[in-house]
Amino acid sequence: MSDDAPIGRRGEDALMDAIRNLQGSFDHRHEENTSTLSALEKKVDRVLKGFPDGDPDGHRRFHEAMIRKAEAKEKFWNDMRGKLVERGIWAVIGLVLIALGIAAKDWLRR
Repeated sequence: MSDDAPIGRRGEDALMDAIRNLQGSFDHRHEENTSTLSALEKKVDRVLKGFPDGDPDGHRRFHEAMIRKAEAKEKFWNDMRGKLVERGIWAVIGLVLIALGIAAKDWLRR
């Protein structure tokens, strides 16, 4: 039993050394994580400063509204062109019918 005591003490010392090393590793990782988090927070702050009032959602909503407005304007002009073409065709058909009517009237008078 006397032989177990020194081995047990050496085992405790080794265990304590392992715990100290592990704690040191945890402390080092914590410092790295804290440093990385701080750098990321600074980057996020810089990104947010790029938006009016630091509001990326408001900026997105503004662009969405601009897109809807541009789409509505495009639809309006497409509809307007379609109606203009349709009415132009009807006008040409009407003029052709009038011309045919006048030509028929002249032909019948002969």
